[in-house]
Amino acid sequence: MLTSILPLELIFHIASYLSPKDKLRCILVARSWRNIFQDSLWETMEISHQKILDSVCHLPLSNQNVYKRHGQLVRKLCIQEDVVTTAQNISTLQDCFWNIRSLYVQRDCLSETCFGDNVNWSPWKSLTELDLELDYLTVQTPEKKILNILSHLPRLVRLNLAQFWQGRTIAFSVQDLETLHAHLPDLAQLSLKVDFAQFSTKDLLQSTSLKPAKRVKELTIHSRITDHRWFYYFTRKYSGLTTLKWMTRGVKKIQDDHHSEAASMLSVLPCAFAHLKTVDISACGDPRRSYLIFRDLFCALKVPIKQLTYNVSSSLDEHELIERIVQLSTNSYSDTLERLTIGNSMLRQRPFSVVTALNRSPRLVHFDFSSPNSLVELDVVLDRCPSLKTLCISQGSLSTKPSPPITPVSLQHGLRLIDLNGVKVKSSALSYLSSRCRSLNYMHLKNTSIYGQISEKTRNLCIDMSFSRFELLRIHAIKVYSNSDLTSTDPSIELITLARSAPTPPPRKKARSSSTSSFPLSLYRKGTHVQNWLHSDCEIELAIGGACSMQMLDKQDIDHACVSLIDRPYNKEDQGKMVNNSLRRINTSGTSGRSNPTWPKSLCLGYSTLKCGIIEVYEIDSIKSHTDCFWKNLKN
Repeated sequence: MLTSILPLELIFHIASYLSPKDKLRCILVARSWRNIFQDSLWETMEISHQKILDSVCHLPLSNQNVYKRHGQLVRKLCIQEDVVTTAQNISTLQDCFWNIRSLYVQRDCLSETCFGDNVNWSPWKSLTELDLELDYLTVQTPEKKILNILSHLPRLVRLNLAQFWQGRTIAFSVQDLETLHAHLPDLAQLSLKVDFAQFSTKDLLQSTSLKPAKRVKELTIHSRITDHRWFYYFTRKYSGLTTLKWMTRGVKKIQDDHHSEAASMLSVLPCAFAHLKTVDISACGDPRRSYLIFRDLFCALKVPIKQLTYNVSSSLDEHELIERIVQLSTNSYSDTLERLTIGNSMLRQRPFSVVTALNRSPRLVHFDFSSPNSLVELDVVLDRCPSLKTLCISQGSLSTKPSPPITPVSLQHGLRLIDLNGVKVKSSALSYLSSRCRSLNYMHLKNTSIYGQISEKTRNLCIDMSFSRFELLRIHAIKVYSNSDLTSTDPSIELITLARSAPTPPPRKKARSSSTSSFPLSLYRKGTHVQNWLHSDCEIELAIGGACSMQMLDKQDIDHACVSLIDRPYNKEDQGKMVNNSLRRINTSGTSGRSNPTWPKSLCLGYSTLKCGIIEVYEIDSIKSHTDCFWKNLKN
């Protein structure tokens, strides 16, 4: 198709993905493209350092003509960190970029003179999006100053107001929020990362007769709320919410959080959050208080939530808290929950089993679980989540029951994607996954340790996933062990072969001799074709979880490995001798195995084979790849 017949809207959309340098080149291509790419070039104005601000505000008039001539094309203005604007700077920016629709101001960018009466914010009354990040403010009644600015921006649809934790001086009251919504009648997305004043009896009476902000569909609260009656206010005020993000930071000493009173008030509401579908909870500090809010306030409403995210970050030893969260989530919303994400970064987490808390969730299609020392039994998860399509596990262990039954065709599962990051996984669990989940098309193994039983006859640890037909297989920094004790000093099996089924058997190869043909030809058995040979090289001591790099082996390396594996008989005692060699191993990322003088010594441990079915696209040890966006969209 000729570019001259492309719709202008499509060309403008393409221009949004180009760099400013490429846009300048496109302006010179044709007259029909000039206005399109020129508009796209000026769509976003970023003031990233003080020199750019000075060029707009302090240069002679002849140099300002560029900004005044094209300033009406700017739709988004970003004032980034390390740029300090005064009241006079704001007035100049309003004269140049009067037609903007989005304004983003990072922390420390607005001086306190910008909050005075000498600044008129009315020239930007067409703003629909405002991101205002503030630091410590010494002005009197900062809430009133902010509300005064918002009173000049009546068309705002999205507002993000944030003040960082250290030195917070903004504390909104109920009356402040009512004033905010009176100034912004079209507001649909509201994010408040500020503190809230103490909830008074007057506020409680006002909450029973307030006017709901039905246009607000998405609400984010990031605050140290010490009075749980605020939740009752939010329930009454934002009755039309579809998305609620609740982020709290624990406060150790609280005299009375009025938790029981808030729970009793919510219990008498006839219908609260009737349209709520997505809930995102993040708890920092003391996670127990956030759990009480979730149990007694969220779950008590019996809202048909479809997507739930719960993240816990704490240094406390709450080994039962994550189990209770999983159990409460899948029990309270078992009939409606479709996506469940639970993250845990507790520093001293004891081992626990996830499946003991996981209830049957027939509609769950996405399960993302991250927790140190967690034990996940794959067969139980598949049994209790029959509709599961995406499974993501981080920082735990994945296995199956000691003897999982052979799954008949009628009980095969429809899982399509699995993502394992930093997981200790048993090789038999991957084989079970391939056997039961015949629709598995996408797999990502990152920083994953695989362990299993090595054959003393073939010296091979086979990971049989021959039932899987992968459209995309991503492998990054995996380690393979011949035992399950990954805390020991035993080195990993460094030679890994990636094999896949071939539609026709490969041609027969001539045997070199009876002493050298048994091992190499056994890999080329009928119906199997060796796709790649990989060398996994660990840089630091395995006992402390060293990183490893993976590299492809060329034909000469493969021949060298085959001969070494044949000449060295398998001996378990050799594993202990390999410890010192592994500690002195040279990092050879991006080079062939021949450059590492200690590489052949590691072959006495044998090799491992990841045997798959069809593999359309694969990636080995790619930190950044063109498929990253594709993979992210698949998971979401």
